[in-house]
Amino acid sequence: MGSNPTPSAILILGNVEILIDAKLETLFFMENKLDRLERETRAAASRSEITKEDSSRASKNL
Repeated sequence: MGSNPTPSAILILGNVEILIDAKLETLFFMENKLDRLERETRAAASRSEITKEDSSRASKNL
């Protein structure tokens, strides 16, 4: 009636830990990828706005 896990239980727990770690890494990768896409989209929109403002100013100065 000891509380020590059997070798097979240790192996199963180790495999579960590896699977959990792999899933967490995948989640972090996907989150970073989505965050990067969002930042790039915002940056592109910002550049587009700046270009529109510059074009507007240039046409007013003519």
